[in-house]
Amino acid sequence: MDGTLKGIITKKRLVHYLNSSDSDNFATASDVMSKNPVTIGPNDDIKYAMLLMIEKKVSCLPVVEKNELVGIITDKDAKNVWDKMKSRSNAKN
Repeated sequence: MDGTLKGIITKKRLVHYLNSSDSDNFATASDVMSKNPVTIGPNDDIKYAMLLMIEKKVSCLPVVEKNELVGIITDKDAKNVWDKMKSRSNAKN
């Protein structure tokens, strides 16, 4: 393994694979994963990340630097950040 992100397996992707007629009891991660997932860099704005997740309809967003996975943002992470941003905004008003 060279550390380069090759794909991602999400719950939605796994359920879709298991419900398909092509599913195999001896499937590998490569068989199930979404190849070339949408990614973001570690210095990209979190609001941009949230909008990208909505636009691309993805539940998680790998964070990649120099072609290596350095983190991941999930829809739950994004909701927590949104709630904190909203709370701070309301506190200022």
